[in-house]
Amino acid sequence: MRFRQALVSVTLNHLPTHEVISLALEAGLEGIEWSGRNHLPVGDLKSAAFIQQQMKKAGLAVLAYGSYLRFNEPAFEQNQLWQRTIETALALGAPAIRVWAGQQGSASVSFEERVALVNRAQAFADLAQHQGLAVYFEFHRKTLTDTPESALNFLHEIDRSSVKSLWQPHVNLPLEEQLRSLELMLPQLAYLHCFFWGLKGSKERYPLQEGGALWQPLLEAALLYGHKDLDLWVAIEFVKDDKIEQLREDAAYLQQLLHTLNSN
Repeated sequence: MRFRQALVSVTLNHLPTHEVISLALEAGLEGIEWSGRNHLPVGDLKSAAFIQQQMKKAGLAVLAYGSYLRFNEPAFEQNQLWQRTIETALALGAPAIRVWAGQQGSASVSFEERVALVNRAQAFADLAQHQGLAVYFEFHRKTLTDTPESALNFLHEIDRSSVKSLWQPHVNLPLEEQLRSLELMLPQLAYLHCFFWGLKGSKERYPLQEGGALWQPLLEAALLYGHKDLDLWVAIEFVKDDKIEQLREDAAYLQQLLHTLNSN
């Protein structure tokens, strides 16, 4: 396995796309997950094509189109929204679309709601795969993929080889539980979202270097138990105070850490 460093564009939501690309390149990052909120709204094919062109020019990889599909959208707009999302990802040159598993934690989802999410996810995955696109679920609280057990069951029920999961740490778990969570998810892992937050979540952000005691063992576990012949992206998501200089510092620390691990 070889680690590669990247950026989630929502980290720089306040900046235009060309500045995001320039800063990522300057910071030594190798790829970007593009957010469907500010940077690339669904259906903006002109902007998607422009971003793809600029990414190729910069020599950066597109990790995924970061959509906000949750598979609980009203039925009357579902098909059109799905198609526009796929078209946007294709225009971007993305290999995959990031999606969300509803908007309730797994403990609150009824059997009927879970079945509906599975059915919709299968249908969307089939549409996306027909266009050569994978589907990556966000690993996140207040969704059906909020624990490794629920996420793995959900992916098993979807039963599509093109469907994977992202992973990120949960801020209220001890290191042992974080390691267990990541190790369980590794067989279904697409890539990692990387940050260091306090117990208040994204409202309490710290420099990534202060999270070395968390991230070094996590990445060592991924190296030990992950697929030996695959690259694994580690994408910085959000930085302290949304500051550009903090992104530079976090990227420099991540680059140093990944270089050490890649050299072992």
